[in-house]
Formats: sequence, structure tokens, C-alpha cells
Amino acid sequence: MKTFENEVLTFDPQSAKSMKSMPDKLREWGEAGFQVVSVVEASAEGRGGWNLYVFLTREIVSADKENAA
Repeated sequence: MKTFENEVLTFDPQSAKSMKSMPDKLREWGEAGFQVVSVVEASAEGRGGWNLYVFLTREIVSADKENAA
């Protein structure tokens, strides 16, 4: 059975700094083997704005599978 590791990144579209960092952060996670599976815009609790939530995943490959290849 395949197993996956998941991560969620949060970006603030109202922050130029946050949005400017987005491509670099996504590139870093991509180089680590993650891929974007969804992007959701949702209310930012407590501050009255919106955030972008980027959902990432990558397959966890066990040492046994790597040795078999």
C-alpha cells in the first residue's frame, strides 16, 4: 500500500512579502519531491482577510522499495 506525506503552506495575498516568497517556497518543496494537489482561498480566522492554502503531497518510499529497484 502506498503511503503519502502531506503539508499545507499558507500565503497571505494581502502581503506583498508573502506573495513574493511563494514561487521560491513552492520551488523548494518541489525539489524535495512534493507536488501541489490543491490551492484553496479561505477566510483568515481572526484578522478579517483571506489566505491561500496550498496543499502538497509526496509518496513515502520505503528503503525496501528503493533497494528492490
